[in-house]
Amino acid sequence: MSTNETMINRYERAFMNTFGAPQLALTRGEGAYVWDADGKRYLDLLGGIAVNALGHAHPAIVGAVQAQVGTLGHISNFFTSTPQVELGEKIQDVFAQSGYERPVKVFLTNSGTEAVESALKIVRLHKPGGRILALTHAFHGRTFGALTLTDKPAIKDQFAPLAGTVEFVEPTARDLDAAFAGGNVAAIFMEPIQGEAGVMPLPDGLLSHARALCDAAGALLVIDEIQTGIGRTGQWLASRGVQADVVTLAKGLGGGFPIGACVGAGAAGEL
Repeated sequence: MSTNETMINRYERAFMNTFGAPQLALTRGEGAYVWDADGKRYLDLLGGIAVNALGHAHPAIVGAVQAQVGTLGHISNFFTSTPQVELGEKIQDVFAQSGYERPVKVFLTNSGTEAVESALKIVRLHKPGGRILALTHAFHGRTFGALTLTDKPAIKDQFAPLAGTVEFVEPTARDLDAAFAGGNVAAIFMEPIQGEAGVMPLPDGLLSHARALCDAAGALLVIDEIQTGIGRTGQWLASRGVQADVVTLAKGLGGGFPIGACVGAGAAGEL
C-alpha cells in the first residue's frame, strides 16, 4: 500500500464521511502545484475551490502569517488590533474604487457562508417578515441559514425544514418583475457569476434591473461576491457599476486562510 493510500485510510478511520474519501493526501504546495504523500506533483486547477488566489506558499502570505502569530494571536471581539482596522479600511477603499457613493462598513467572519448568515440577519432587521428571493441554481453556503438560499436539493432537502422560506426566481428580468410584483420583498440575493451552477454569468443588465426593483420596493440588494470578488474577474468586484446594499466576500480575501466579510452600504451598514 502506498503512503498516499495509507494516509487516506487513516483519514477515513478518524473523520466523518461528510465529503467522502479524499482523492489524495497532499503534503505540500508551491505556486500552482501540489505534491501528494508519494511525492507525485499535480497542477492545482482547483485552488482550494477558488480560494488560493496567490497560489500555495506565497512568500507575502507566509511572511504576514508568521509575523502576526509571532506578535499577537486571537484576541476575541472585545478588542481590536492594527491589522484588523487596516483590513476594514482597505475594504472600504476597495468599495470606493468600485464606485460606491454611500459609505460602507465591514463585519468580519471566518468564512463565506458566515458572511451570508450575517447578510441574512441584516435582511431580517431591515424588513422583519419580508419575503426573501434568490436565483435558481444559486449556491450561497452550507450552514443552516445560507443553505436556505442555495438551490441544490441534493445538499439541502435532507436537512428540511430549514430556517425560513426563500423563493427561487429564474434569472430573467421578466421573472424578477413577477416576483417583486407579489409585494413585501425584503431582499434578493444574487451572484454576478453563478459558480457552482457551472460558471454562469448573469444576463447583461440583470443586476441593474434588480437594483431598480429593490429601490422601488424598499428591498435590499445583496450581492454574493464570495467567489467573484477581490480580483477574481480582473476587477475588485465583478458587480462593479451596480451598488448593492450588502456584499459578501471571502475566498480570495484570505488567500487560503479562513476569513470572510459582510459589507453593508449606507443604512444597511448601520443595522
